[in-house]
Amino acid sequence: MARPSSPPFSFPSPCLTPSLATFDVEESKTRLSSSHPPPPFASPSASLLSPSSLLPPPPSDELHFFVRLLSRGSLVVHARPTDTVNSVIERIESVTGIPSREQRLIYCGRQLRGESTLRHYAVKKDATLQLTGRLRSTGQSRAWRVVDDLVSSICFLNAVATSDIRTIDRQRTVAQLVKDFLNTTLADSDGDKDKALAYLGVFSLAGAPSELVKLYLSPLADNRAIAEGAIRIFLDSNPDFLPEYMHSQCAPIVFTFCRMLAATVGRNDQLYVGCRRTLSKLLKASIEPLNSVHLKSTHLLLELHLFITELSGLVDAALSSDSMLDSEVVLHDLSNFLTAMRWAIQEWKGVDRPISEHLYILGSPRYENGIGLLYELYIKLLNKVGQCLKKVEDILDERGQARYEAQLPKWSQLLVVLTVIKVFSKIFEGAERLLHSLLFERRRTLNALLRCAKRNRKLRWFLKYKDVTDFEARRNLLLMMLPEGREEEELHEMLIDRSQLLSESFEYIGQVEAAQLRGALFMEFKNEEATGPGVLREWFCLLCQAIFNPQNPLFLSCPHDHRRFFPNPGEFILLHSSPFFGSSLF
Repeated sequence: MARPSSPPFSFPSPCLTPSLATFDVEESKTRLSSSHPPPPFASPSASLLSPSSLLPPPPSDELHFFVRLLSRGSLVVHARPTDTVNSVIERIESVTGIPSREQRLIYCGRQLRGESTLRHYAVKKDATLQLTGRLRSTGQSRAWRVVDDLVSSICFLNAVATSDIRTIDRQRTVAQLVKDFLNTTLADSDGDKDKALAYLGVFSLAGAPSELVKLYLSPLADNRAIAEGAIRIFLDSNPDFLPEYMHSQCAPIVFTFCRMLAATVGRNDQLYVGCRRTLSKLLKASIEPLNSVHLKSTHLLLELHLFITELSGLVDAALSSDSMLDSEVVLHDLSNFLTAMRWAIQEWKGVDRPISEHLYILGSPRYENGIGLLYELYIKLLNKVGQCLKKVEDILDERGQARYEAQLPKWSQLLVVLTVIKVFSKIFEGAERLLHSLLFERRRTLNALLRCAKRNRKLRWFLKYKDVTDFEARRNLLLMMLPEGREEEELHEMLIDRSQLLSESFEYIGQVEAAQLRGALFMEFKNEEATGPGVLREWFCLLCQAIFNPQNPLFLSCPHDHRRFFPNPGEFILLHSSPFFGSSLF
C-alpha cells in the first residue's frame, strides 16, 4: 500500500557534490575577524522583536570572543549577548563541520546549556570559550579506544612534513590498528549483526574515514601508501577479521570513502574506482546496511544518481568509439547501482512497482525533476545501443557476415549493455516496451550476436522475447544454461554389468550429488577392457533406453508423437515406490 505522500527531490549538479570538509584555522580566524563580519545568528525570539531590534547592534553591544577548538587554533566569533549558545554552536558547525549535537562549550569551568543566552553566562568581550566533544556512554568502549589511537596516529602523520623514526613507527601502526578495530568488532559482536553494525558505526563517528583520506592526500609517498593500504582493507572480505556477513555491513564506510575520494582526488583515481566497485557489490548483496544507519532513501537517491550518471557517461563514451567495447567492470558496477536505485525509489515512494509515467514525463503536473533526469539517462543509453546495433547491421550488410564472423564475439558485448538496460527499464513504467521495440527492430543483428555469444547466464532473459530470437539464438542461450563439465583428479568410477544396467547404475549414482558427477565419470563394463569417452557415451545411451523402455512402468509413449514420453498414470503408486523414479525424471 502506498504511503500517503513522499517528498519530491531534485538531483544537484555535480559541482554541489558533498566534499571532504577541510578547515584552515588561521584562514577562518582572519575571515571571521575582518572589518565586515558575517551577520550574527538571530535568537529564537527574534520574530517577537520590533523591526528596529533587527538592525545591526551598535559596536558597544556586540560581543567578539574566541572559541578554542579541539585541534590547534581558535575561532573569532561575533554575536549579540541575546544570542543562544545553540546558535553559536551551529555557527561553529558551519565552519568546522563538526555536528552540533557532538559539541559542548565550556566557559569559566561551566558547561553552557544550549537554550541559554550568552548574557546569562556573562560572556564578555575577548573571552575564551573551550569547545569540547560530547562524552558518550557506550557499549563499544574497546572499539572507541582503538579508533582513537588510529585517528591520533593519522593526525600525527598528517602534521609531520618529513619522515623520521617516530613517523615510521606510526606508519606501521595504521594498518594494524584498522585490523585491530575489525578484530575487536568481530570478537565483541560474537556473530550478532546488530552489534557488529553498532561497532562499525564507531569508525565513522570518530572521523576515521576522513582522516584516512587526508592521509591519502599527503605529499609524502609513504603516507599515501599507508592510507591506501588501510582503506583497501575494507574493500575485500577476510575470514580472519572481516567475514562476509560483517563486510556487507561496511557499506556506509565504503560509501564515505567514495564520496570523499571523488571530491578530492577525482573519479579517475584507482583507489576511488576500487571503492566504487566494492560499494556496488555490497549494495547488490544487501541494501540493509545503509538503511540501518538511517541514511534516508532520498539521500541515497542523490548519491546513487551521481554514480549512475558517472558510469552511464563511461558506457556512452565507450559505445561512441570505433570498437564499441566497454569495460565489463563498468557495466557490472552500473547494473549493481541500478538495482540499488530501484530499491531506493521503491522505499522513497512506498510501492513495489515501477515509477508511473506522470512522474518522469516532462510536462506532467506531477513531474519529478530527479526521476526525469534518471529517465533521460535511460533513453540516452537505449538510443546509443540502438545506434551501435544499426552500425553492426550496416557493416554486415555492406561487407558480408562471413567476412566479419571473427568480429561478432567482440560485438556481442552489446548484449551485456542490453542486459544493463534491461535492469534500467525495470525502474520505469513502460520502459520495457521501448526496449522490446528496439530488440524487435534490430532482431536480425541481435540474433547474429546471440548465436556467437560466449557463456553468460545473465543473457537468459532474451529467451522471453520469442518474437525476437530465432532457433539458433535460443539454442545457444539454452546451452549456456547447462553446467560446464569439469575434469577432476578423483573420478567417480563405475563398473556396470550389462544385464543389470538400470539397477547397478542407480546404485552408483543414486546417492551421489549431481554436482559431483559433472564431467567426472569413469565408466567400464564388467568383463570388458574398453574404457574412455566412447564407453561412457554408450552407457548413457543404454541407460536412457532402459529408462524409457515401454516394458518398464516408468513412462508411456505419446500416441500422437512416439518421440515424446509421459509418466505412466496407471502405475502412479508404483512410480513413487520405484527407486528409479527420481533419477529417471532427472
